[in-house]
Amino acid sequence: MTITSYVIKPLDKTLEAFQNIEDTIADIKTQRNVMIDEITIADYDKILISLEKASENLVNAIVIFQRYEKSL
Repeated sequence: MTITSYVIKPLDKTLEAFQNIEDTIADIKTQRNVMIDEITIADYDKILISLEKASENLVNAIVIFQRYEKSL
């Protein structure tokens, strides 16, 4: 069994996690736009920052995974 066989499932899970985070970011931005409470808006801003960092980290992981995908 090659290393690419071991990479496929984790890559799929990583891509799914990335999509879930991106969907969540979009949902939170939509909800945030209709809020009026400043404290809640500030908390949602913090959530967005954390999710955007997570998304960026997942993109970095996907780039590394793609090194091995080329030989599939």
